[in-house]
Amino acid sequence: MEELKLSLQETKDFFVQAFRENMLVPILGSGFTRGMNTSKGGVVPSGTELKTEMINRIVSKLKIDKIELNKESFSSVAELFQKTYPSPSKDNVIEYFYKN
Repeated sequence: MEELKLSLQETKDFFVQAFRENMLVPILGSGFTRGMNTSKGGVVPSGTELKTEMINRIVSKLKIDKIELNKESFSSVAELFQKTYPSPSKDNVIEYFYKN
């Protein structure tokens, strides 16, 4: 697979031509909506922001070492969060980002 540098005109020409020929298939990552405004006046968080908020909530309830928890993966933190707060909506974690 060849690496394409967006700063090169050749790369730009390639994408223009591929677009004209309907040969592009957009693939959007999980952070695609990060920073977008929500209908409730908030902003969609990044994975890092959401992880930080989950850690803060877990630490306040379980008294776990925050430094150690920060070393864990997003998935591990999310799993522990789900076990700690089985109904996240009642604890306003998701709403926090969508309203603030």
